[in-house]
Amino acid sequence: MSRSPRRGLRHVLQALAFVDPRLETPLEAISWCHLCRSGLPLPLLQQWVTGASGRRYRVDFFWPEFHLIGEADGAMKYRSAADVMAEKDRHADLGDAGHGFVRWTWSDAWMTQVFLGRIEQAMNAAARS
Repeated sequence: MSRSPRRGLRHVLQALAFVDPRLETPLEAISWCHLCRSGLPLPLLQQWVTGASGRRYRVDFFWPEFHLIGEADGAMKYRSAADVMAEKDRHADLGDAGHGFVRWTWSDAWMTQVFLGRIEQAMNAAARS
């Protein structure tokens, strides 16, 4: 029985629609897929955002119209106590500049509706303020 070389092509083409070289981790990629399918405004990927101190930080996802930063926190992101403290300082600096945050982990991303609901809730809160 020979297989058609086109078998499964539709699925491959659908998956390719979500490919973006700026996605740096599998968690960012699955998050992006959920966002693309959601109907929510899509974020900019791997953007430089300025904190209150004037320092610039690269963030995973950024919705400039909401001043909202999205961070996909994988298991290996913070390897030491110094990494955790640096992230707290970064978070505070960006927050002091008026940016909100939504953070998620693998377990959050697997609960698609909860994940998307948190982002939508943050967007709504930003739109009200």
